[in-house]
Amino acid sequence: MPESDREALKVLMIEDNRMDAIVLKKLLMTLKYYDCQVRETETLAVALEVLAEDAFGLIIIDLGLPDSFGENTVAKVRKVSGDTPLVVLTGNDDEELARSALRIGAQEYLIKGQINSFILNHAIRFAIERQTLVVERQATILELEEMNRKYALSILELSQLNDKLKEEINSRKRAEEALVDSQVSLMKAQAVAHVGSWEWDLRTNMYTISKEMGRIYGLSIEEQIGEDVQALISAAVHPEDRSYVDEAMAMLAIGSLGQELYFQIIRPDNELRWIRADQPQPKRVTSEGRPEILVGTVQDITERKEAQRALQEAHAQLEMLFDASEDYICVINPQRMITRVNEPMAALFGGSKSDLEGKRCSNLFDLGICESEQCILQQMLAGEDLVEVDSYGRLGGDLQKLKLRGTALRDHNGKLISQMVVFQKGTVEVNTLLEELASETIS
Repeated sequence: MPESDREALKVLMIEDNRMDAIVLKKLLMTLKYYDCQVRETETLAVALEVLAEDAFGLIIIDLGLPDSFGENTVAKVRKVSGDTPLVVLTGNDDEELARSALRIGAQEYLIKGQINSFILNHAIRFAIERQTLVVERQATILELEEMNRKYALSILELSQLNDKLKEEINSRKRAEEALVDSQVSLMKAQAVAHVGSWEWDLRTNMYTISKEMGRIYGLSIEEQIGEDVQALISAAVHPEDRSYVDEAMAMLAIGSLGQELYFQIIRPDNELRWIRADQPQPKRVTSEGRPEILVGTVQDITERKEAQRALQEAHAQLEMLFDASEDYICVINPQRMITRVNEPMAALFGGSKSDLEGKRCSNLFDLGICESEQCILQQMLAGEDLVEVDSYGRLGGDLQKLKLRGTALRDHNGKLISQMVVFQKGTVEVNTLLEELASETIS
């Protein structure tokens, strides 16, 4: 959006943590819909002096300041700030403290460490719109009171007007409660990205989904709204998984929250997708603790499943190549224990792979390097890659001339976890070998 189209917004930020203040100010400067002019203070006392002298379009305040904490901070700021929208910050996931702040005058709250440009932009717009709603409600009340005074309505007319006023107040309160409840869903959404969400009102059997969930299931905009949404979502489940998912939905309907689900869906374009559905959570419960409204999220994990399948196929192919090789291959860990051998290595020693795996490598073969006191095995287990090293030693009890290739196997952090050793042997005259080995150390 061009800067000329951004709405000018004068912001007072009350935050004592310098790093948090820098991060928040940087986000304010890059908002999509607002051109912010930010004034910063670190204590409540200074902030109250500033508010007495100047007007702002938005106040952002930390609930934990050096000279004030919690609800007391909100009450003092609200007393001098008039109708200015107020957004509070908290350093921990304290939903009850945040709700208390909303009840005494704040319009929105944010949790430090979970704020980005999108969430901040949404929170500011929400706070301004909610404060506008409050002001409109107060104006409506004043207007109706003025009408009562000005026109001296009859008792019947006054009663009807009072009923209208009560309904207006209740309607506004219900709207505010819905807005506060929506923040619970927003907190859950802050922990994830690119995940669809749903809400199920068990009282009315109304099922609503987010646009992202509609996109995952391949539904059009029109299909994402209306009474047929739940039927479309259920129909998309793969036939092999349908009974499993239907059973879980039936359990939800009677108040059992169930567990995380993994299943496949078939989109309208016949594309097969893998879905992970998290364990639903109650958004509203009865006085007896029975869920009335459930919320949950779904995630498209198709790419992850495909990666797992590719990894399994690659692993199976590697196993096949490992055993199909004509060379003698073994894997040795840093403790010099043999963890894997292929079929030719097992056959060389006249046993099965399980007979060799788990034994110390020194029980099976000795290796040394001519004209050097350095043990090849020590070099390899120190993480060195040895490419076609000629040496002499005993393999399977026979004296052999050996050609070795060693490859270090490491984890994702680069730490050596084992060494894969490939032996290619060639028989030599024993006397020649003994002469060459006479002055060498066999390790």
